[in-house]
Amino acid sequence: MKPEDVQLLIGEGEGLTVEFKERYSTKIDRDITAFANSRGGVILLGVRTAVR
Repeated sequence: MKPEDVQLLIGEGEGLTVEFKERYSTKIDRDITAFANSRGGVILLGVRTAVR
């Protein structure tokens, strides 16, 4: 994935196939399993969710 693609995903925000994680957690396996059991998607580590 190119840096431009990552910036685009961050700009669009979280959704059904994109999730942001500020840091690694031992519970990430749940997110990976959920994505694998649905449409798939992208988990971006090191990205903080904007609070609105």
